Amino acid sequence: MKLKVIACVYVGRFGEESARYLMETLHSWWKGYTRAAFIEMRLPDAERFEAHARQQAQEVAREYGWTYEDLRGDHHLFARLVCGDWSAEEFLLVPPGHQVVPSCGPGVIAATADFQPIPPRASRL
Repeated sequence: MKLKVIACVYVGRFGEESARYLMETLHSWWKGYTRAAFIEMRLPDAERFEAHARQQAQEVAREYGWTYEDLRGDHHLFARLVCGDWSAEEFLLVPPGHQVVPSCGPGVIAATADFQPIPPRASRL
């Protein structure tokens, strides 16, 4: 298991206690997930990379004990984004002078003209 290898490397470099902390903070994100999927997009020349990408998704599922599934994707949303065919139902339209803010409404984010201070980034250690 790759996580055990990573933990051993951390122990060798940082000691037992720091390694445990690093594993808990950097490598626990996966606990909130239960599945991995390969999304087939039916793009031109996809066979060049599709088999390898599918295999990687299967390995991730096996590594973390998740279920694996193949899904059929749809590239139409991306095509509408690129072509400028933007509907308010599918895209967040942000007029000039507005900013994107978190929302408790029907969407996760919204555009507003009201000034919202942006919190400072956390300083790097």
